[in-house]
Amino acid sequence: MFKKQINIGIEQKTDLDAIQRQIIENGGKVTLMDLINDAISIFINEYKNKAILKYTPQFYDKKEDE
Repeated sequence: MFKKQINIGIEQKTDLDAIQRQIIENGGKVTLMDLINDAISIFINEYKNKAILKYTPQFYDKKEDE
């Protein structure tokens, strides 16, 4: 498994803590790392193409003007 430190904001940490707390109150067991790994999997499976479009530069094509 690849291990990497990640930076998350206070609001993100608070929201993850709330999800974890609710799961525990419901009788479940989960770590924050489990939740983060699930979030990454969901992002990759559901938003991969949107992320590629969002972060890929849109270059001006000179050939269209010629």
